[in-house]
Amino acid sequence: PALATIPILLVSARAGEEAIGDGLRRGADGYITKPFSASHLLVRIEAQLNTSRMKSAAYEERRRLYTALAAAPNPILLLTGPEHVVELVNPAGLELWGKDGSVVGKPLRVASPELADQPFLPLLDEVRRSGRSIQQRATLARLDTHRNGELVDIYVDFVFEPVLDAAGRVESILVVALDVTHQVQ
Repeated sequence: PALATIPILLVSARAGEEAIGDGLRRGADGYITKPFSASHLLVRIEAQLNTSRMKSAAYEERRRLYTALAAAPNPILLLTGPEHVVELVNPAGLELWGKDGSVVGKPLRVASPELADQPFLPLLDEVRRSGRSIQQRATLARLDTHRNGELVDIYVDFVFEPVLDAAGRVESILVVALDVTHQVQ
């Protein structure tokens, strides 16, 4: 892991597609076969270094974004893929949801089975299908907020906002919620 950001350019005398594929599958970032000129090698190295710099910059940007979202006072989740895998949930989200950090990396249906008969999963599916955000106010949610096995009725305002990839497809869904139980009561 400590070396994960260092680009690896494999230099080999094996020139076939199978050898190149094998090298790339084993983790090389690039592959160059002998014989090659010094200028060709330098161009390939420069390309790998530029790609590595862009990946590092994107990683740093994502880390800063996650840090900012984690500090937000409102519950925030980032759900990825058609299974709505929990990619990020901030402390406010964990508290309201009655969960701990072990939900990260799990599909929402697995992380929170109590949501099965509630409106949230079909709404998330609709956002993924349509690419349009959904906002609702004072929506009943039944959650194990106290982590004791008892579902508690709470009311939330929420937004399910699609996050699009470069091709315009829904990559993930940003969930921002606000507990309005006291106002509803």
